[in-house]
Amino acid sequence: MAVYKIADINIKINCHGNYLKNLLKNYRCDYAECDFEVVATDNDIQAERIIASGFTDEMYESSAVLRKISGKILADYDEYFFTELRLNINQRHIYFVHRQEQAKQHTLCSGKRL
Repeated sequence: MAVYKIADINIKINCHGNYLKNLLKNYRCDYAECDFEVVATDNDIQAERIIASGFTDEMYESSAVLRKISGKILADYDEYFFTELRLNINQRHIYFVHRQEQAKQHTLCSGKRL
């Protein structure tokens, strides 16, 4: 398992598929110690399949891992973490992308008419 630095937290993540490894490649660090570990079990991946269908197993793994990271950060650090939020309001898509790294916070917003 590799360690990734996300929002200034060292997280050990067991990535099975290349999709998640590629998604996290810019956050990989050389630290041996971590603040917590995340593993997506078969049950976690199955739960993601129930929420949405039509994706690859690697995408379900990614979703399960990010859901676990978000829950842990909210529960233990009293912070929120999301990679992207999409809303559809009055036929207008609004995207919020939040990034928190090393005491910097950025929230980007863009809208596109359908």
